[in-house]
Amino acid sequence: MTAFCFSDEALNDRNEVADRAMLDARIREFFPREPVPKADIRQARSARDTHLCCGIPEVTAEQFQAEVLGNALAKHGALIVRDFFPKPSSSALVKAIDRVLEACGTHGSSGNSGNETVYCNPPEVLREALPGKQLGNARAFQKASGAAMCVESPAIAESLLESFETLGLKAILAEYLQEPPCVSVR
Repeated sequence: MTAFCFSDEALNDRNEVADRAMLDARIREFFPREPVPKADIRQARSARDTHLCCGIPEVTAEQFQAEVLGNALAKHGALIVRDFFPKPSSSALVKAIDRVLEACGTHGSSGNSGNETVYCNPPEVLREALPGKQLGNARAFQKASGAAMCVESPAIAESLLESFETLGLKAILAEYLQEPPCVSVR
């Protein structure tokens, strides 16, 4: 696993315009894609059990592999991966999430309102991905559940996607799914 550190400084140094364009392009790239036909999603193949935390398998980042994920999902439907993000990054991510929630609540996640910030600046493609009332309904659901869609902040979304690749999550998910993973905005 490669070192990764998410920080306020790194987030503030990001190019918001480039991040917004990149996230827009990532989303558009998946519009025409279809799932791999009859992908053989990994089922439980080993008898090796992992430690359970409240009935859910739990592993460290070093133990996290596609086979472990497949076993956990097949048997329990979930997997807890401890210490996947370095501690300093985890603290900074919590602060960033709080700022996204605040910014999206303040600005209503409207986009193009003139009030965009690094924490709330959704790409235009979001309106295409969630046409009509879908976008408003998704935002209302997120707000009611105390959440915000990561896509509302391209700088944070791009930081996370880059970290998923750097930390090996993208490769593990691709091995498990047998196709490139994507993050849904729906």
